[in-house]
Amino acid sequence: MNRQVQIDIVVPQSPERVWRVITEAKALEKWLMPNDFRPRIGHRFRFTPKRKRGERAAKAIQCEVIELDAPHRLA
Repeated sequence: MNRQVQIDIVVPQSPERVWRVITEAKALEKWLMPNDFRPRIGHRFRFTPKRKRGERAAKAIQCEVIELDAPHRLA
C-alpha cells in the first residue's frame, strides 16, 4: 500500500534554518519525535512515537528519503 502525506507550511525563517531543523535527527526529534533520519536519497528511516506511562507502544512510522534538494525540497 502506498500512502503519501504532503504538508505545505509557511515558516518565517530562512530556508537554511528550516532545512537544518528538518534534516538533523536531534532537531527533528524535538519538533516531532525520535527518529533515525539521515539526509541521503534512499535512506530508510523511522519515526518512533514516544510512549507515555501506561500506554501501549505505538508502531514506528516507516519512511524513505526519495528526493533531496538542499535547502529547498525534501520528500
